[in-house]
Order: sequence, then structure tokens, then C-alpha cells
Amino acid sequence: MAMAYARYIHCTHRGADDACGECPSCRQYSALSHADLHFVFPMVRNKDKKKVHCDDYREAWSEFISSRAYFGIDDWLQAINAENKQAIIYADESEEIWRKMTLKSFSSPYKIMIIWLPERMNVECANKLLKLFEEPYPNTLFLLVSNAPDQLLATIRSRVQQITLPALSLDAIA
Repeated sequence: MAMAYARYIHCTHRGADDACGECPSCRQYSALSHADLHFVFPMVRNKDKKKVHCDDYREAWSEFISSRAYFGIDDWLQAINAENKQAIIYADESEEIWRKMTLKSFSSPYKIMIIWLPERMNVECANKLLKLFEEPYPNTLFLLVSNAPDQLLATIRSRVQQITLPALSLDAIA
């Protein structure tokens, strides 16, 4: 739903109910290459410290979300061969989020950041983002996709608007 909403916001020929699916923006969404769409997600740092930010996993993330409509953290951990490691959103990811959101939007009026499983942010990362969530840059949207919003810091919950989506039936997913 977050991807569909973000696509709708960026679509240049959107209809009353949905994105057109054909404009350059929609084609970029299909290829997960829209310049004003950013992702943050839980990850594991590898031993040689070559993968320390979400952008280091960009190719794996794009392949992962392109190959399935529905997934969970266990699917993601298996896709990146995380073994038994805990995936979290590290504190230094907050600096990347700030950096990306200070940039001017490239091809649309809005910059959109989808943060998948924000409840997995470590406390330091979450605290560093409080001001950005409270006073985002103009035309900036944060979409926090959470399975456990009660596990988010109360200070973050107080700065975002919560929209609860009911679980889809197994028939709808099939």
C-alpha cells in the first residue's frame, strides 16, 4: 500500500482512484528507479563493513520487493543471507535519511521515504529523526510501514499520523 500511495503521489497523469501506470514516473516506479523515492529497512552489517547503509543493499532490496507483493522480515533476512543475525535500522542510517531529505526533489514536487519496519530502528536512530518527523522539509513525505506500531518510540508515534490497514484475507492475497 505504501508503494501504491507513493506511486500515486508521483504519477503525472493520475486518475481519481489510481496512478496511470504508464507515465514516465509510473515506469520508474515499476523499475524501482524513481529519483524521489527512497527506502529505509532493517539490515545487517556484514563482517567486512562493506554494507553499512540501506543503499548498500539497494540492488538486493529492489530485486526482493520486485519479486513478491507480500513479504515479512524473515523473507528479507533469508534473501540477504543474514543467518541468525538481528536486522535493525542503525543509528548512522539517520544521517543518510537527513542527507536525502535535504536534497531538492529531482523529478517531482515530492520526495518520499518509505521506512519499512521502523520499530526496528535502534533508539539512537529514532531519536535523531524526531525533529525531521516533527518539522519535515517542504514537500517531503515519510511513510512508516510498521507491523508493530506500539513498539515505536512514543515520541515518534506522537509525530506521525497513524493509519491502520486491516489485514488482507488469504483469498485476497491469493
